[in-house]
Amino acid sequence: MLKHIFVLFFNQRKKYTGILVGQMLVFVVLLYCLMAVFEAIQRYYMPGMLETDNVVYFSNFRRGARGVIDGNYSDDEKINSLCKRLEACSMVEAVARTRFFVPYLEEERNYFWSSVKVGGNEIDVGIKCAEEKAMLVFRPVLEEGHWVEEKNLEDGSIPVVVTRQLVEKAGWVSALGKKIYGFGGEFTVVGVIAGLKNHPLSQPRPILIFPYSFRSNDRGCCVRVKAGEMDNFRDYLYREFYKIFEKGKDGLTVVDLEKLKRVRLRPDFLMLISLLVPTGFLLVFAFMGTFGIFWLYSTKRRKEFALRLVVGSTSRNLFRFIILEGILLTMMALVPGCILFCWVYSFSTVNLMALGTAAGVMMLFSVFSAWWPAYQVSKINPVEAMRDE
Repeated sequence: MLKHIFVLFFNQRKKYTGILVGQMLVFVVLLYCLMAVFEAIQRYYMPGMLETDNVVYFSNFRRGARGVIDGNYSDDEKINSLCKRLEACSMVEAVARTRFFVPYLEEERNYFWSSVKVGGNEIDVGIKCAEEKAMLVFRPVLEEGHWVEEKNLEDGSIPVVVTRQLVEKAGWVSALGKKIYGFGGEFTVVGVIAGLKNHPLSQPRPILIFPYSFRSNDRGCCVRVKAGEMDNFRDYLYREFYKIFEKGKDGLTVVDLEKLKRVRLRPDFLMLISLLVPTGFLLVFAFMGTFGIFWLYSTKRRKEFALRLVVGSTSRNLFRFIILEGILLTMMALVPGCILFCWVYSFSTVNLMALGTAAGVMMLFSVFSAWWPAYQVSKINPVEAMRDE
């Protein structure tokens, strides 16, 4: 049967070329879109996402002359006093001060980046600072060791936590106890986390996390609130804030980090939608076109199918013949796309998954396009078909 189908393709190549080219185009476009979607999903699930559900970030500001915000104003004593009040609140699970640590607030390039010496090599790293309770607020995945503490180690060095990306770049097998040099000081690795991302779809990069006291000039604070208490906590926060700060001069900014995360994801989501929607329309129109061509071509071959039944073919064999014809045609259309894939993309797990998904969708596309014409062909009455001809 296979040999017969290939001979049929060759003899009727002008009629099959349109179907073949259409399916080739659909496969290439579908593969490109699935690659983009799968890569975005992979980046999203890469280690480094901090848990931001039920977490708020707040900071204070002061209005100067003519209502202009004074960017240099800071009052750590009052903020620390407010944090202590919040820790005593029954709606709060944990409170922590951080610096450059809170995700989504700014673009990654606006955070503090520098180079440090690791084993004689210089490595560009992101610098972040956090109190001990940041572990309870953001729950980063700690793979080795422990979190930073607000005190120097016995040898006088400053404890730091590093990301797995820094460990890999430094070529360490075990990072605990390793020394890092920079800013005129010596740092000792006391813990390793899986990663740290500022944007949900960004690649995790090498990061150094210091105790908060290393660079503690931030006006903000992070709070993990108990589930279902967010609205009540906001009201409580504003009341406590204005018990300490001066109303009219001082202001409070409160950010729900989970909502901010969704806002940051919106452009990427819209980009994926802009890829998937045209691809979906292309798939539908290509399906309709291929279905129509199969239907028209099957109708024109009624006499051929009637003769096949007369000489001994069964209805089931005719049905299988049409379905197999569509599958083989799709498999031929996949070959150029697979060659293009091998030439352009690497053989990573994500890329191969996208290729397999695109090929699977195209095979289903082929079967459904040919099913109804095949079903109609299997119901042909040879006598009526020959009389119509």
